[in-house]
Amino acid sequence: MNNENVSKDSQVRVERIDLPIAGMTCASCAAKVEKALASLPGVSKATVNFATEEATVVFHSGQMDIPQLIEKIKDLGYEAKLEKVLLPIQGMTCAACVNRVERTLRALKGVVRVNVNFATERASVEYLAGEVMVEDLKEAVREAGYAVLEVTDEDLVENEKRARERELFRLKSKFMTGAALLAPILILMYGETLLILI
Repeated sequence: MNNENVSKDSQVRVERIDLPIAGMTCASCAAKVEKALASLPGVSKATVNFATEEATVVFHSGQMDIPQLIEKIKDLGYEAKLEKVLLPIQGMTCAACVNRVERTLRALKGVVRVNVNFATERASVEYLAGEVMVEDLKEAVREAGYAVLEVTDEDLVENEKRARERELFRLKSKFMTGAALLAPILILMYGETLLILI
């Protein structure tokens, strides 16, 4: 019985992750995200900094993982800012190779989603830039026994596109907040004039 408990405990690691979050427009947004993340099973601590747009989460890996944290943030109406890269891989000869590359990449801290396409010989990886770098991904694939070709211009365009989409989302959120805050001021300032015009 004790041996079973020890083996279960050895599989559960306490991890700390910093998640960049887009879409928060005020301190109450940050408090909302913090409360929701802290209430998740397996999360022992969650703090959200509105100024840096980042959530720091301490969790037990056997009960919670990064994709679940990101899904919770999405459910609340915000977005965890992820990077995406397409890695051209050589040397995969079967489905077992694909599974091996996927497992290898998923095992890296900060990797959120992995999809390896055998036909195109590419791995699509979504990751947290603060936790893992493209060079770490390449090195892991090489250690698994496969070659990684240089990232092409097409892959860089994918990264730039996602960055532009995130920036546009952030600007739209700020504009909507500004408009909502400005409306009552305009009504107070020009209320009588508006009534006369109507």
